[in-house]
Amino acid sequence: MKCTRPARLQNLIPCLTVLTLSLFMLVACVACAPPGSDVEVETSYGTLVGKRHEGIDKFLGIPYAKPPVGNLRWEGPQPPAWFGKRYAYSQQKGCVQGGTPTSSFGSVENCLYLNVWAPSTPGPHPVMVWIHGGGLLTGSGNDLQWDGATLALKQNVIVVSLNYRLTYLGFLAFPQMPGSAPHAIAGNQGFLDQVAALEWVQENIGAFEGDPDNVTIFGVSGGSFSNCYLLASPLTDGLFQQVIMESGACNDEITQSAEEAEAQGLELLEATGCAAHSDPIECARALTPSQIQFALGPKTDMLTGLAYMEDWTFFPTGAVDKNFLPDLPESLLENSAKDGNVSLLIGTAKDEGSLLTGSWPHPLEEADYVSHLDDYFYGWGEELSVLYPFADFYSSGEAASQMMTDMAMTCPSRKIANIWSERHPVHFFQFTQDVYSPFFLLVALLNHTPNAAMLGTFHASMGPYVFGIDSPLGMVNTFGRLDLRADIMSYWGNFARTGNPNGVELNAWPPYTTERPDHLALQFNPQPGTALRQEYCEFWWGGE
Repeated sequence: MKCTRPARLQNLIPCLTVLTLSLFMLVACVACAPPGSDVEVETSYGTLVGKRHEGIDKFLGIPYAKPPVGNLRWEGPQPPAWFGKRYAYSQQKGCVQGGTPTSSFGSVENCLYLNVWAPSTPGPHPVMVWIHGGGLLTGSGNDLQWDGATLALKQNVIVVSLNYRLTYLGFLAFPQMPGSAPHAIAGNQGFLDQVAALEWVQENIGAFEGDPDNVTIFGVSGGSFSNCYLLASPLTDGLFQQVIMESGACNDEITQSAEEAEAQGLELLEATGCAAHSDPIECARALTPSQIQFALGPKTDMLTGLAYMEDWTFFPTGAVDKNFLPDLPESLLENSAKDGNVSLLIGTAKDEGSLLTGSWPHPLEEADYVSHLDDYFYGWGEELSVLYPFADFYSSGEAASQMMTDMAMTCPSRKIANIWSERHPVHFFQFTQDVYSPFFLLVALLNHTPNAAMLGTFHASMGPYVFGIDSPLGMVNTFGRLDLRADIMSYWGNFARTGNPNGVELNAWPPYTTERPDHLALQFNPQPGTALRQEYCEFWWGGE
């Protein structure tokens, strides 16, 4: 299948796979209390009781908004309404998922909770708020690979993870309709959930010895995409001072207009049979998530391979809504009035496209190369065959992987870096370390076509290096990998403390500017570079 949009970078991104970063991952236990002694903090809502264990205070499953159920489905988040004493021993379930397979087993609508890992040392500590990935369709802040205890302990920072509404519950817009709610529903609910969680941090993180004036948001893939929108939105002024974007960036063409978002909402009403109801929104609110998912047609092909936007009855993305996103994101970023200098650390992995193109059929012969590229890159086969010559790659699958890496990740990330560096500090990275994940090697063995690219340094594979723990995303099991993990955690910690990743005993990381677009290759013994994939990005940027 082909996307019908033009094949420039900004129009291709919605057609990417919706690879969830937490697929098949184990999730944290939600039924048992962690070991350790009780510890209490006083929040603006009441007393939270958590556990202190091995130098870390853990407070899990904290509500930061009311359950978005009943008449609150598709509304913006409302302040939480609990008081008294609450035992925060275990994580709550993740938000309703938009496809399978997924790690968030037992997901529910009542899901707006966050987790806090805080050093049991006097503060104030820098705060790092993790926003999980999953293409805005799936995933959870509860997954074990996002456990914040090690990062909090090693870097003496507070780590917060959160759940936010996903898919058709988190990014659905409706126009004002006769007989329905007295106002239009503008979408972006999931992004507004993230804003509400950041407001909760501002109000309450001091009780955990955190510094509300030194907050970093960080995330990967869909979480990085979210952070791009959060950086652009005027609603987030003063809510954070640093942003880390790992493998994902927003742009104008993947952002829906209000009319496009409302049209997608009307299609959902049609699919569920509610369009003809006297109160269509009331009808849709009365449906269970399972009924909505069944009407939309559940997807099961989310691990690897291309999943085009038109293959989905509902595909979530940001929308211009006059509130969270009053204009297109690039314009908002160019004209941002963020308080002070909000520093940005942004980058991608070397082989982002290997998972995304792994299940494509790839031709063996050069004679079929151009027609193959036409099929998957919307008629640009001739141009791409010149820019990415067949003879330069060991297989057409490797070529497709490189094209996807440039088109979907490296070049849009550099575009955001170009925009933001005009007035704010930026540091750029490329994660190039060889990685080892038996789980994803098995996935590739079972799912990838014979001529596909090798996994290499694949999408989201730096997760174990940021959080300091092995997971299905990878094992840090050699001296080189261990050294790099220590370096990355230090770079991230330094950035959270000061807005600059550089520090003692670390290789120097040059800043990124449009005049000198330097980056750091994150590998054993990190090395600087410049003008990453410049020739290719100029093509994907459309000759800018």
